[in-house]
Amino acid sequence: MANIKAFRALRAGLTEKGSLIKDLKIILEPSSNYSESLQPYLSSFRRLMLNKSLYIENEPAIYIYENCGRNGKQRGIWALTNVNDHTINDIILHEQTITEQEEKIKTYREQIGLEGEPILLTYLPRVELNILIEKIIQSTPPEYYFHEGVLHQLWKVTSTAVIEELKREFSNLKNLYVADGHHRLAAALSLQHEEEQWISTLYVATDQLNIREFNRLILPDTHINREALLELINQYFLVYAIPGNTPFRPARHHQMGMCLCGKWYQLDLMEDKHPEIDATILQEYILEPFFKIEDPRDDSRLKNLDPLDGWAKLIVETKENLSSIAFTLFPMTADQLISCANEQKTLPPKSTWIEPKIPYGLLLHWSKQPDLKEIVS
Repeated sequence: MANIKAFRALRAGLTEKGSLIKDLKIILEPSSNYSESLQPYLSSFRRLMLNKSLYIENEPAIYIYENCGRNGKQRGIWALTNVNDHTINDIILHEQTITEQEEKIKTYREQIGLEGEPILLTYLPRVELNILIEKIIQSTPPEYYFHEGVLHQLWKVTSTAVIEELKREFSNLKNLYVADGHHRLAAALSLQHEEEQWISTLYVATDQLNIREFNRLILPDTHINREALLELINQYFLVYAIPGNTPFRPARHHQMGMCLCGKWYQLDLMEDKHPEIDATILQEYILEPFFKIEDPRDDSRLKNLDPLDGWAKLIVETKENLSSIAFTLFPMTADQLISCANEQKTLPPKSTWIEPKIPYGLLLHWSKQPDLKEIVS
């Protein structure tokens, strides 16, 4: 089940064109590799509250969310989720978390308590929820926002009766799966013993997800024996040199691309019916035995590149640094994600890039709202 509730969202003022405050995330939240004090971010938050660039809604609400972009429409329900033992038993993880990143999010949550983006939980589609969402959309005017060419819409639900109806429907969900936000959820869980934790959550059915891949880039700290690596890979894959040396993007599962010494190859797994996910095959067959990357969560030689600007970074690195080695992967499906989670197969970190991705600041949750007078004074 999911124990959800409405919340008084922290809202950001919009520009005249209906877009969010530029660089709001940079102003309020440090990058994942920060090591400095959080005081400047708290000061920035206080300043934005004082000049009314940020304000708190007068009443709690649950929101229907929809975006319309290159992948069509994606729709979900935005609420707070109670991070308690009973709820967490029904939330199934599919990726390992990176300990250092988790600790930094925990510190930020303790000291500032802002959530500029929701975690993403997915569930198998339910007709009853779909009917209820459609009913809300037809009866409530939306708010419109534009971000990087994508239209985002919010339908605000404040009716006590409708909120209770949503809560009842969510209490009937049997299994929930973390699609995005593993580290933020882990950080909230680690604070559960100190005080009750509610976390900003967007619930999206599996048929609304778009899953893309993370690619791998290895920056070795010692010389790599090219012949030995190819000998290992030939045990599991059929290897083909790419004509024209064009960067290779796989067209199906159990197919990978590799750039070694500036040369691109296509790798086809010999066992077509292999049960493992490609990210796991790469980790267990190549990264761990050859490169000795035993824990991909904290090995500085391994970079996980997202499918947006990460592809360009990968191309540049493989051209300019011939000692680098790249592996490109085919994205998982929602069915594979659910299957892995149900079988309790934990994937390497950054195995999936899952959309929708919510613009930072569309709705913020501030867990320390009782401290409002202290913040703005």
